[in-house]
Amino acid sequence: MKFPSPPPAGAPSAPGLPSALQRLGSLTHSLYRAAHSEGLRSFDALLFSQLQDALPFDAAWMGHSTLTPSGPVMHSNVLHQLAPDYVASWEAVQDLDPLVHQAIGQPGLPVVLRANDSALAPAFAAFLRRFGIAQVLCTTSLDSTLQTCLHLSLYRSDNTAGFDHAEAYLVAAAMPNLASAVAMNRMRAVERLQSGHSAPRSGAAVTSVKGLIQHADPAFGDFMLSEWPQWRGG
Repeated sequence: MKFPSPPPAGAPSAPGLPSALQRLGSLTHSLYRAAHSEGLRSFDALLFSQLQDALPFDAAWMGHSTLTPSGPVMHSNVLHQLAPDYVASWEAVQDLDPLVHQAIGQPGLPVVLRANDSALAPAFAAFLRRFGIAQVLCTTSLDSTLQTCLHLSLYRSDNTAGFDHAEAYLVAAAMPNLASAVAMNRMRAVERLQSGHSAPRSGAAVTSVKGLIQHADPAFGDFMLSEWPQWRGG
């Protein structure tokens, strides 16, 4: 189920939207502060804790990927209350996951999926049941420079309390700020490592174990282009 874009200023608000906006303000304020002060692991844990203060969910998955014609290629994953084999299990059925095309095809637009939807492929529905997932709220943020995608999937194990419009709007509005806070936190970690270096000018980037550039400062991009003028990120 796709949700429409948030209503324009002056339009009637969705039920619960004012409260969701207040939670959004609190969430983004906390994330930006934590991005500068927390280490990578502690920031990720705090991110999910702050999200749960804004709206209830039972588990979550945040992942960085490169988008290819055959689907996303995952490079880093942060799991919350999910088994360690969750991503590997998802990769075995990702071709059957309707969220891949919906969430990536319309970045920033929240999409809700229910495990009891009769339109789901049986193998994908079985995957959701295996991990106790009844509902999914997913949205994405694309980095056009690095050609990467950050996605956030929130899961509920109860079918009776569905993700509503206000919650969907909250996640959609928070996603660009969340992506920025994650990037800030990663680059802050690099800055700490660089603090003892005396190089007159340097660029820094955070990469995955597979070599994907996930976050980079402007100087790094300049250096890459000076060596490889045809470089287009990633």
